[in-house]
Amino acid sequence: ATTEIYLFPYTTLSDLAHQCSAQYGQGPARLLLELRLAEARRLIRAGAGIAEAAAATGFASPAHFTRRYRAWSGRTPSSDVQD
Repeated sequence: ATTEIYLFPYTTLSDLAHQCSAQYGQGPARLLLELRLAEARRLIRAGAGIAEAAAATGFASPAHFTRRYRAWSGRTPSSDVQD
């Protein structure tokens, strides 16, 4: 069975994806990933460790988080925070 979350009544997941793309220029999964990475950056800059920020923003491991962060920002989390 598929679990579906509807944020708006009478809106399908497909409609939601199209609305998200039109509004933000990217699909909901990509938007959520970018929000998680931005929150992790904020946490690290506020003094959290990389592993702590990764766990707090839902990444499975610090290594996975670092790969995603580097793809997103072009820098590793530790080098980004040093500036």
